[in-house]
Amino acid sequence: MANQHATEKATLLWTIGPAAVFLTLLFVSANHNTIAPKSRLMGDLTQNHFIPAVVEYQNKLIQNVQGLISILGDKAGKEAAKAQIQLVQEISMHMNKMKDASDAMLQQRKLANKIEDAEKKALAYCDKVKSQFDEIRYHADKLELLVEDELWPLPKFRELLFTR
Repeated sequence: MANQHATEKATLLWTIGPAAVFLTLLFVSANHNTIAPKSRLMGDLTQNHFIPAVVEYQNKLIQNVQGLISILGDKAGKEAAKAQIQLVQEISMHMNKMKDASDAMLQQRKLANKIEDAEKKALAYCDKVKSQFDEIRYHADKLELLVEDELWPLPKFRELLFTR
């Protein structure tokens, strides 16, 4: 079965010609060379910028909740802090999912880097590493909307839209 697949692949490559093979290999190499730095940057932003800002904002919310409970009592304080508690839960959910996706991306990148064959490595980066980008981006976008503007480490999307 493996020999048949290899023979079919060789026949296909011979049919499309050496220029197409070269362009395919060039694309595969370029694809790996663009995804790898993007994934490193995405991991760095997640671990070293977004998560610390999110935790700092969560701590502000938690202090607010604790203050309301200490002043108003347990039942009335929890009722008064209902929105803050819900926000802390939502933020935690998005932060945890973003961190999980970032960790999965890092693990897949480590596995892909062990692959010697350039084409297989590039495919691993496309199929396994890049597939985590959307998940990380989705949760980062949600957190951007939830976290206080002064704490968010990058310009927010709405700020970029109206900057001259």
